[in-house]
Amino acid sequence: MTIEPQDNDVVSMTQDLSLIKVDTFKVSQLRQDIARRVGALSSEWLGEGANCEFLESFAGDGWRKGKIRLRLEFVPDEKPDSN
Repeated sequence: MTIEPQDNDVVSMTQDLSLIKVDTFKVSQLRQDIARRVGALSSEWLGEGANCEFLESFAGDGWRKGKIRLRLEFVPDEKPDSN
């Protein structure tokens, strides 16, 4: 199960792994930094997606038209069994 982080959610991580070089930040700050780095194309890459063709290496279905986009997900650690 993954969770789509919302703008006011807060992330805490080691600063050396952080893209924005701080250890605690709101998701909105991370999104703004990514948008700044991507520049004028951010609405496509971070929104509906940028048009492209995609060749899946193992499916063998050939080139497929579609969109590619960046998204944030939080993947919780699995809880240990309580047996």
